Amino acid sequence: MKKKFSIAISLAVILALVLTSLALAAVQPAEVEFTTDAPCPVNVLVLSYTDINNLPGQTTGGLTPLKVPTYPITSVEFFYTPSVVCNGTTYNFVSVSPISPLTSGAEGTTITVTGHYAIPDTAAPTLHLPGDVTVEATSPPGATVNFLATADDVNPAHPAVTCNPSSGSTFPLGTTTVSCSATDAANNTANGSFNVTVVDTTVPTITDNTDMTVEGNTTGGANVTYTDPTASDIVDVNPSVSCLPVSGSFFALGGPTTVICTATDDSGNSTSSSFDVTVVDTIAPTLLGMSADMTVESNTTGGANVTYTDPTATDIVDASPSVSCTPASGSFFALGGPHTVTCTATDDSLNSTNASFNVTVTEVVDTTPPVLTLPANITVDALSASGAVVNFTASANDLVDGPVPVNCTPASGSLFPIGTTTVNCSATDSHGNSASGSFTVTVVDTTPPTLTLPSGMIVPALNASGALVSFTASANDQVDGPVPVTCSPGSGLMFPIGTTAVNCSATDSHGNNARGNFIVSVQYAIGNCNGVPGHQILQPINTDGSSVFQAGSTVPAKFRVCGTDGVSIGTPGVVSSFRLINVDEAVLSTTPDDAFRSGNGQWIFNINTKNLSADNTYVYLIALNDGSFITFQFDLK
Repeated sequence: MKKKFSIAISLAVILALVLTSLALAAVQPAEVEFTTDAPCPVNVLVLSYTDINNLPGQTTGGLTPLKVPTYPITSVEFFYTPSVVCNGTTYNFVSVSPISPLTSGAEGTTITVTGHYAIPDTAAPTLHLPGDVTVEATSPPGATVNFLATADDVNPAHPAVTCNPSSGSTFPLGTTTVSCSATDAANNTANGSFNVTVVDTTVPTITDNTDMTVEGNTTGGANVTYTDPTASDIVDVNPSVSCLPVSGSFFALGGPTTVICTATDDSGNSTSSSFDVTVVDTIAPTLLGMSADMTVESNTTGGANVTYTDPTATDIVDASPSVSCTPASGSFFALGGPHTVTCTATDDSLNSTNASFNVTVTEVVDTTPPVLTLPANITVDALSASGAVVNFTASANDLVDGPVPVNCTPASGSLFPIGTTTVNCSATDSHGNSASGSFTVTVVDTTPPTLTLPSGMIVPALNASGALVSFTASANDQVDGPVPVTCSPGSGLMFPIGTTAVNCSATDSHGNNARGNFIVSVQYAIGNCNGVPGHQILQPINTDGSSVFQAGSTVPAKFRVCGTDGVSIGTPGVVSSFRLINVDEAVLSTTPDDAFRSGNGQWIFNINTKNLSADNTYVYLIALNDGSFITFQFDLK
């Protein structure tokens, strides 16, 4: 029995298992299909799944596309090969969809899982940096600056950012460039920068000097010395301080004068403070040269007009303090005394000081002579041989008598001879006190004689040698009277043909010299020479210009030069030049003297007309050495 039961149990178990297997075999699998978006097959490894027999922990693998039948609604763990090389290109698989593990679908359904590959990561992260930053310096080194720098990227999402200098660093004055970078997982790096500018716009702090009142120590004011105020600054440890006017400057009396002090840091920021300086003058002047007590004799009825020298005064500030005395110098002082004279010196600030002296007037004992007033030495010019009448003024004044007469020898209005004469003068007052003096009167002769000369003379020539010329020249001097005259050339001499200057002079007995001159012109006579007219053209050329000659012929030009003796002059040198002038053209020629011939008491020149043109009028000019001319003309046909 026991054995049968065991067999029965075994059969039951087997039957149960068979039935169970049949039941499972009737379940439709839920397939999972693995694919990829890569162009080549990719190996897929399924690590754990439950197969259609509901057996868990199964594994499989293969190339895509790969189908794995699973028990419905069971967990499947898998992964794709990380990379695959396809046609020389590497494809990286960074994710799957859905992620592993997944749950298979319902019975009889298929879930497709596609493995995705990523395009290679070559993009650098995106940096997020601050814009340029400007901050105020807070200390001599500069300022501590904090900032935020971040980056965005696919992998990782926010890579770390490194900056140099880093946030929180101390930045110096000026502009500093902050360089930042971020690197992603693919070693792509982004770089960027921004500027941090540290400025100093904060003005220094300056102390205030107190107002000053000082005593004047020089003319017009004081040279004032003071200590410059101090200054501090956040950044500049030693800001400069300057004041105007500077310490030691001159400050005028009065005021107040404002001193402005300015503190300036290295960045040019400045601030100012001020204080006032007032210069006062409280010290009185000092009187100098006060007169000692005086005793004087009366010099007028009942007393004396007393003259004294006012004292002077000096002052530290006022260059010219005023000084006044009462009674003033020259005032009347009565007989007796003493009379007090008080002198006061006052400066521009009205500080004053006083001093005094006494004046005592006694009865007069007149021992003082008058005071003569005489002219200085006099010099006058003589008006005649006797000299000159000289007028002058001489006076005298006496302290007691007033004006007194003056006697002078020679007296004013006297005739003073040429030379120096001493004039002696004297005056005596009513008490017999006399004064005398002198001066000189010098009469001199500085005027030259007056010359009387002929005016210019025109004299006809006697012959080729010229003419004998006589003239009268005289001179008169206001002191010497008539004085001799010397002339060169002298009167009565032969003067040559032409113009001669006669120079004359006369000297008086005191050496005063007068000079003058006049002109003598000796010219050829206008008249006949041996019965033939002179100073004109002769035949065959008509004097009226009506002559006509054949062009190319020779025309004789004849003329005479006469002396006053009626004789023709043929001496060489009479003719200066012979010029041909065509009235329609420029000067054609100049003929020298040696082309002339003198014969038969006349001059002749044969004019060759072969170079001249017919139907023209030709004018000739003959210049003589006495300055006169002979002109003529003719026509050519």
